Amino acid sequence: MASKNKGRGGKGGISPRALAATAEDEAPGPGVERKPQVGIAGAGSPTGAASRGRALETVRLETVRCPLCGKLVCKHSAPLHAISHIEKLEKRGVVRIFKENGGWVVYYGTHKYFGASWTTLLCLTERLAKEGVVVSG
Repeated sequence: MASKNKGRGGKGGISPRALAATAEDEAPGPGVERKPQVGIAGAGSPTGAASRGRALETVRLETVRCPLCGKLVCKHSAPLHAISHIEKLEKRGVVRIFKENGGWVVYYGTHKYFGASWTTLLCLTERLAKEGVVVSG
């Protein structure tokens, strides 16, 4: 009978080297000693690539609290959250948004803010709080 080539081992089946315990962690390995890989979360663990879910758990997302609605927002999605608030403020007639010189400009009374960003939202909320304007999310 012809034997099928399975992986690097040549013939099918488990080689004695694969059953031998490695020197580092005494767990049966694929025949090669496992070395810890620095910089890759979950690499070098007995489950290998299957531990990526565990690696994702260790990532902590930085969050900021929205000054208008009080929600915790991830830093990477904060600009979109700010733009949605600024658009809501424009619909209510509190601010005006215009496109000038290729960028967005937000007007609140005589104050002019360049860019529709998180920083602009923070400045607007501070200004609204000083003037006593009540705006909820």
